[in-house]
Amino acid sequence: MKRFIPRIFAILIIILLTQSQAFSQSTKLALNEELWLATETTKVSFETFDGREAVMLEGDLGLKNSNYIEGVMTMDVYCTSKRSFAGMFFHKSDGNKDEIYLRQHKSNQVDAIQYTPVFNNEGNWQLYHKFQAKANFKLNEWNNLKVEFNKTQANVYVNDELLLTINDLQGVSESGEIGLWSLFPSWISNVSFEETKVDIENDLAIEPKLNSNYITKWQLSESYSFESLNAILDESKNLAFKNVTADNSGLLPISKYVTKKSAGNFERNAEDIVVAQFKVSSEIKEIKKMYFDYSDRCIVLLNGNELFSGNNSFRLKGPQFMGHLNPDANALNLNLMKGENTVQIILIEKANGWGLSAKFEDLERIQLH
Repeated sequence: MKRFIPRIFAILIIILLTQSQAFSQSTKLALNEELWLATETTKVSFETFDGREAVMLEGDLGLKNSNYIEGVMTMDVYCTSKRSFAGMFFHKSDGNKDEIYLRQHKSNQVDAIQYTPVFNNEGNWQLYHKFQAKANFKLNEWNNLKVEFNKTQANVYVNDELLLTINDLQGVSESGEIGLWSLFPSWISNVSFEETKVDIENDLAIEPKLNSNYITKWQLSESYSFESLNAILDESKNLAFKNVTADNSGLLPISKYVTKKSAGNFERNAEDIVVAQFKVSSEIKEIKKMYFDYSDRCIVLLNGNELFSGNNSFRLKGPQFMGHLNPDANALNLNLMKGENTVQIILIEKANGWGLSAKFEDLERIQLH
């Protein structure tokens, strides 16, 4: 019996090594129900299309039992001129993920490729428009998308051409599920993955320190349905708040901290409301200019008095209006009283990026807290 024990251990070690190296070389992934798991709202059909094993997809399709930090994933997307978005996700965990996709109808435009972090099942491309690139798709043909990713970076190739490098992935997870994603029906084929070490040269210049005039410390309420707006306006002083922090660009990505009541359905979402506030103390009674921007809609209150309302919703000002955030887009003169003042910004959001950025022209005689 004793002579068999070493053999049993050897067999177990071989099995474990085989499992851990399953994707140590680029492996083509069959498109079938045995390998992939769709979410409840995903529409998926595994078929033969254009002579290939393919999947018609609308939604999330995750690779079963996958959990990766880094690797190389490739896929082919059959591009047409119809409005459609198709690509892949990685680092998916608890409703958060990194997502990269082709905007098939935007061929040869500056935003044909997009990256977005997904927070609590909500995409945020309006807030991160620096993460997009131009690409020329072959229409009514297959186009190859390849992404090399690690914990914090990604390279994006279309038809073997490197078109986008992301040096600072914004997602909250550094590992997780990988999979396929499409908004509106798309054909996907020829999917492969390799778990491998990915080194990407960081070509970011040293970023300047964030201007101290930005508001970085915020208080944030929970999410409410839009029907609660009038009650929120009446009771904004009495809401419960939690402390949150803007990122290193001064942006406050709301969905990172608050779960939308109506989420994950793109333009079919209902509108939600959240209240963001900060306090500013002034040595004297005076007027201070505040620059800010928001997504989608907002109402600004100073000490309970409404000063401003605005709308930056996607396509509101024309079919090409994206609603991207610009920290200098709006300016308000705040008539501060001596002592403590409360600035509240009520943010109303449907989809594509719930966010806020604000800064003062100067901080002379005032203190943010």
